[in-house]
Amino acid sequence: MPNRWNAIVRRLHEESGLQYPQNRVRLILEACINGGLDDLEAVIWTTIFAGFLQTCTGKYLDLRGEEIGLSRRSNESDDEYRQRLFNALSYYLSVRFIKFYGLQ
Repeated sequence: MPNRWNAIVRRLHEESGLQYPQNRVRLILEACINGGLDDLEAVIWTTIFAGFLQTCTGKYLDLRGEEIGLSRRSNESDDEYRQRLFNALSYYLSVRFIKFYGLQ
């Protein structure tokens, strides 16, 4: 993970005590900022991946299935279930389906 503290230090006044690597407050702030932002970044990426059918897994994949009314079969893997969801969506987006229901 990147050291986000370095970007902050570059913006500090040259006489700031936080410029000194052994400053105790700097050490505490650096650990908190880097750790907190790393955790936040992980949550953001997890949320992004959970929102798309192609990248979601587990319970998030089950939620995508619920959205289109297709539940997971017993012992069905994420990859098998995802493919079944893609197949169902492909049908619903097909020309045949649209013509049948007069949606053109």
